[in-house]
Amino acid sequence: RRKLRPIRAFAGAKGIGRFSCDRLGERLALTTKRLGKDATIESIEVDWTDFEKSARTQFGRVLVSHSSLAKSPLTHPHGTKLEITKLRSKWDRPKLLRLKRSLEKLINPAETDEEKSFSVKIQAVDELPADKAFAKDSPERINGIIKNTVFERLKLKTTEVHVSVAKDGATVTTTLNDRGDKIYSITEVNTSGLHDITFSLFNLDPTAKANFTRLMGVEPVNFGSIFMYKNGFRIYPFGEVGDDSLGLDKRKAQGWSRNLGTRELIGRIEIHGANENLKETSSRVGGLIRNESYDALIDLFKEKALHRLEKYVVDVIRWGAEIEDPVTGERR
Repeated sequence: RRKLRPIRAFAGAKGIGRFSCDRLGERLALTTKRLGKDATIESIEVDWTDFEKSARTQFGRVLVSHSSLAKSPLTHPHGTKLEITKLRSKWDRPKLLRLKRSLEKLINPAETDEEKSFSVKIQAVDELPADKAFAKDSPERINGIIKNTVFERLKLKTTEVHVSVAKDGATVTTTLNDRGDKIYSITEVNTSGLHDITFSLFNLDPTAKANFTRLMGVEPVNFGSIFMYKNGFRIYPFGEVGDDSLGLDKRKAQGWSRNLGTRELIGRIEIHGANENLKETSSRVGGLIRNESYDALIDLFKEKALHRLEKYVVDVIRWGAEIEDPVTGERR
């Protein structure tokens, strides 16, 4: 893992995956093979009940079965396979659909080619007959590659603001589009101290909400709001249903007619590159460490994305006020 490309964040140090495997099933078979003709095929078999026999035995002292295989069970020349058996719960169709929708949120729809190093695919053979009753792009189908296209499909149906902080941190560019038409684009000197970050924020008016429900098979209020990604990986709890880490609902309560809340917004915050000052907490659902860079990130999001979207949606569309060109200052 320490030799991964620097664009990827170091992951897998908190034991979350280990406990997740234990939660899903009693046994785990892990097989891995490095790239190369002389690479060995290593296999580890874990029985999680062995770790429950004595509370006095340290986790690292419980023995697991290890072996080297002569033939690889992998479908690729190299990689790692995790096979979980003796499942602790039944995976019926409703549960698989919930899994699919959760995985859709996990995937950043705007990953660059450099970030796209893997894909997620669901293969549920027992559900293939039931899938045939739905169209290929229907959200009700379970089998297939997981994709997150909701933001791109919403572009032509609603108002969007896109903010991009340059890789060198010199400038920040804001573009406002309304149902596919560019309203304005402005480039300013960046004073936040941040770099290589983008925001995409969409307004969910009644038409956009209806279109969202039709596309995704779930109402926006039950999907989530503002998601956050770092180098393609989602950061929790941002975007979770009921989460108000950005303080949007609290702010809306102070001015319900002039502010937008999580029920009226959907979008994403993307952190690219190293950005070492923007780090996750040790808890999976703790978000980012609260420091000066985190405060600068939230302030920049509100100033360049949220406030400008609100000014257009509330003042111009809702109340019919004139719009002021951010570049020339002219009103029209």
